[in-house]
Amino acid sequence: MRARPTSSQHAYQAAKDRARARSAAITLAGQDIAPMPSPKDPRRRARADRDFKFFCEAYFPHLFTLAWSQDHLRVVAKIERVVQYRQTPAVAMPRGSCGWEC
Repeated sequence: MRARPTSSQHAYQAAKDRARARSAAITLAGQDIAPMPSPKDPRRRARADRDFKFFCEAYFPHLFTLAWSQDHLRVVAKIERVVQYRQTPAVAMPRGSCGWEC
């Protein structure tokens, strides 16, 4: 047989509920941002939405200056599957396979 909750247990639970509600309100306020502006180039944006390699090269050309290795292309394909099908990401690569000073 379970003991009935005491008034201090009710008070503790009420305090936890208030803290949870306050935390949720703070999180929601931080996530409340203005609507996204329309893209300058909708076709480029649409392609970048479905092609991660293109996204990297089009939006960050100053970072992606070297050729893609086969390992990189496999990781890109994995990232696309993770995003499209909500898979769990798990990627392991041998040291030195990145093609530059990691």
